[in-house]
Amino acid sequence: MEVISIKPFGDFSNCYIIKDETGTAAVVDPGCVTDELISELDKCTKVEYILLTHGHYDHIWAVSGLKEKTGAKLVIHRGDEAFLTDENLSHGVKYFPGEQKPLKADILLQGGETLPLGNGEIRVMHTPGHTKGSVVYIAGDTMCSGDTLFCMTVGRTDLEGGSMHDMISTLERLKALKGDYKVLPGHGRDTTLEAERQRNRYMSKIERLKQQYGYKG
Repeated sequence: MEVISIKPFGDFSNCYIIKDETGTAAVVDPGCVTDELISELDKCTKVEYILLTHGHYDHIWAVSGLKEKTGAKLVIHRGDEAFLTDENLSHGVKYFPGEQKPLKADILLQGGETLPLGNGEIRVMHTPGHTKGSVVYIAGDTMCSGDTLFCMTVGRTDLEGGSMHDMISTLERLKALKGDYKVLPGHGRDTTLEAERQRNRYMSKIERLKQQYGYKG
């Protein structure tokens, strides 16, 4: 499985294309459509999914046009389904009031699913904390972590549906995954899971974090 990183425009999220050897692809978090994204998608034989790590505007803004162009299935966790039609939840109202196009998911996730992609597969891990419906998509040894896990930090938990207690639980489960993964976050630069285990100011000090927030598990 190949994962192609698409440079973001402005404050929109990082976007990724996951593609198997047959050219079947999935697009992760298309906040905006760029010439680079269209050029890469034109090289694919089929775009099977549009995968959303969560429902904030900077990750979903280009979904409508991309879905119309490709016919791909829109995938999001059921915990963030309402973000697709509510610009207040998605925070689109703060930047583009009245401009969010209502979207309807084709597949609502619960977490733990495996999505077939050509000859490969993408695993879904439910990772609440940034939002109730945040997920991480794992393809081989690469994970698209959305706004759950960044290089040296984690996503903010003070927005609608955010929870530091949920984030702590998520970080424990991510930290406990066997082996190492390349981590492709929603913003900022790439990292690895092992690097975050060692240096991330939340993940590496998780016991202190539990005490700080009175986490009981």
